[in-house]
Amino acid sequence: MTNGGTEQPGDAYGVLRLDIEGGWTAAEMGELFTTLHSAYRAACAARVIRPAVRFGILQVGVDDYVAGLVQGGRARYGDLLVHSMRHESPGWIGLLGALNPLGTIERTFLARGEQRLQRDRDRAAEDLAREELRLREERQRMTFVLGMVDRLETLPPDIRDAVLGRLVGMWPQDGLERLATDARVTAVALQPVVVPAR
Repeated sequence: MTNGGTEQPGDAYGVLRLDIEGGWTAAEMGELFTTLHSAYRAACAARVIRPAVRFGILQVGVDDYVAGLVQGGRARYGDLLVHSMRHESPGWIGLLGALNPLGTIERTFLARGEQRLQRDRDRAAEDLAREELRLREERQRMTFVLGMVDRLETLPPDIRDAVLGRLVGMWPQDGLERLATDARVTAVALQPVVVPAR
């Protein structure tokens, strides 16, 4: 992978494609890219948590520890790159990055898309649908958290809670929910790709 990333044995890469339609302002397109970049950065940081990182967390502090995770995630997986784009209606955006972090983002979109369809189908039972939506949103909020909990279990409880709070704070939940429920995003798909060795 280029642009600051170093390919590691076993790392797989993919292209996350978002099909789009309708009109997008420059500000909306900028928000889309900013939100996806933030989500990718947080997902990469969560993937580099390992038991071995216990070494100095008590000395460096939680904020520096989380900054190190972000830096480590970027060093291992690189930046999220625009792979392809057709900005017309209909069009698409293809984003190249590490497969597992992109999979976390894809699952968020798919879960929210299912919720949108369910909400549309259940207009007659609005109260029930609203409660189901709230529960699904809460479960989706935990998707990112659960993906890193096993890697955090090796840390002392007070440190673990602080690190988890910082990483969850990085995850752009509201932005992803807005994108995932935007009717102009018509499909999301993740395909593995081969990244040539450098």
